[in-house]
Amino acid sequence: MALEGVQIEGEEELIRKLRKLGDAVKGSQPERLFLRAAKSIRDAAREAAPEGPTGNLKKSIVARVLSRKGRKSAPAMVGINFRLAPHAHLLEFGTVKMSPRPFFRKSVIAMQERVNQIIAKGFKRIIDKQAKLGRIV
Repeated sequence: MALEGVQIEGEEELIRKLRKLGDAVKGSQPERLFLRAAKSIRDAAREAAPEGPTGNLKKSIVARVLSRKGRKSAPAMVGINFRLAPHAHLLEFGTVKMSPRPFFRKSVIAMQERVNQIIAKGFKRIIDKQAKLGRIV
């Protein structure tokens, strides 16, 4: 394969190794990484959330792994349990009588680099372990 004067050799071998790696990695391994990353956002959002008399807003911010489809890894998500804090969106976006007090969006943006690090380092550990076990040679 050639791209503007660049020659890539071993493309087929790389694809074979990546497929072999995908087969060797269990769905729960990436899910644990995704959940750890989601929990870092959850913790930052809880820290940034305004303190109310009940503390329900902070308690309502949750992180979980979604349902898995077959062998594929399931993604993780961070969200707000609106049964516990039905007023969360009013604080985040404000009302006609109240200025917004964003805590959730700011936390997601602030944690973006940390989430990328958690996932990248985690996948590196998984790949290194699989290589050590000889599963992707």
